[in-house]
Amino acid sequence: MRAALVAALLVLPGCASIVNGTRGDVAIRSDPSGASFEVRDRDGNVVASGETPASARLERNRSVFQPAIYQVVLRKPGYLPKRAAINTRMGAWCAADWVLLLLGGLVDGFTGGCWNLEEPPIQILSPEHPFPQR
Repeated sequence: MRAALVAALLVLPGCASIVNGTRGDVAIRSDPSGASFEVRDRDGNVVASGETPASARLERNRSVFQPAIYQVVLRKPGYLPKRAAINTRMGAWCAADWVLLLLGGLVDGFTGGCWNLEEPPIQILSPEHPFPQR
């Protein structure tokens, strides 16, 4: 039993960082497609941009033990701009590290591997003029 615990303490530290990495891909989609998008971090800096559908590669953490917070803004001519949050949550590997009191919880908190980025749903864009102009 003691040998298994020691082996786990030596092998598992940082397992979320190994499995998840420090960055994650998030799909950015809209209906209709072809909208331009910008992903902004908590400080308002543009960290990714493109045209839907696309994928943005984003950092999982903001700093040590702080998950990243992002907002995506979509724009398409003839449609109202749309904002959506890209949320983060603690991943199962990191939760297991903390429950088992393993050193990996500290490693994953420093690297960002602790956090999972949640993909926002497909963003439905609203027409600028929902009713025909006469």
